[in-house]
Amino acid sequence: MLLLSAVAFSQTNVTGKVTDSKDGSPIQGVTVTVKGSRTAAQTAADGMYSISAPANGTLIFTSVGFGSRELLLQINLL
Repeated sequence: MLLLSAVAFSQTNVTGKVTDSKDGSPIQGVTVTVKGSRTAAQTAADGMYSISAPANGTLIFTSVGFGSRELLLQINLL
């Protein structure tokens, strides 16, 4: 029971926007996955996404026509 509580408290909602590095335009349909889990989301037409992830987790961004990227989260929970 304590382990489950600790895991629940370490989750945080992460929001962001995926854009093209060349011109800054939003990229729709990018899959955002929490590494090591089945938790995933997709970016909307404006490039925005929202996903629940561990404060020290890693997000993986993948899309057809673009390479994949990993982003290590470093969120301080107060």
